[in-house]
Amino acid sequence: MPAVKQMLLRIPEDLHRRMTAQAANAGRSLNRWATDVLDAAVSADEDDRRGRLRSEALRLGIDRWQTAPAVGRTRRRRILASTGGIGLVLDDLLADERDRV
Repeated sequence: MPAVKQMLLRIPEDLHRRMTAQAANAGRSLNRWATDVLDAAVSADEDDRRGRLRSEALRLGIDRWQTAPAVGRTRRRRILASTGGIGLVLDDLLADERDRV
């Protein structure tokens, strides 16, 4: 396990409430959620493509990362349709990122 450091952070009560709600919605502890958000923000600042995507996914509340094999057009459409709209958002984010490269 990597070394862990503690950080005391003073934040407004409203921000704490919103962060706690986002963490609960993501099914994570506030500590884990805040660590993920900070990690994504630092990665995005370093001009890391994956970090920018992760940061945007965290902002949208869709930060589930998995590696998947390439799929054909028909199967891709079925997969996107089955996600209730989230797949289309992710698809747009990935397309935007590909266009920047």
